[in-house]
Amino acid sequence: MILKSLREDRHITQKYLASQIGTTNHNIEKWENGKAEPSIENLIKLANYFGITVDELIGHGEASNNPVSKEEQELLARYKMLDNSQKKSLRQFIVLLERKHVK
Repeated sequence: MILKSLREDRHITQKYLASQIGTTNHNIEKWENGKAEPSIENLIKLANYFGITVDELIGHGEASNNPVSKEEQELLARYKMLDNSQKKSLRQFIVLLERKHVK
């Protein structure tokens, strides 16, 4: 699960995240450290909070037919947190990188 990286990317504490989804910071800590698994209800709350699917949260997403690395999953999750203007800028930057690489 990419919970810890999602939380850290947004610079929020376990306590704050817990307050947003109605659980305890102790539960968030256990989920991030793999000592416990969130309930389906809490997985849905977490996915909704971060604006991703439960599959993406637990690292499955569309990976069943096309394996995606953990790094790629994290990049996608970060991309989804950007606003539309930031997404557009990032896409333009990627195009520039691709053009530079072709030359």
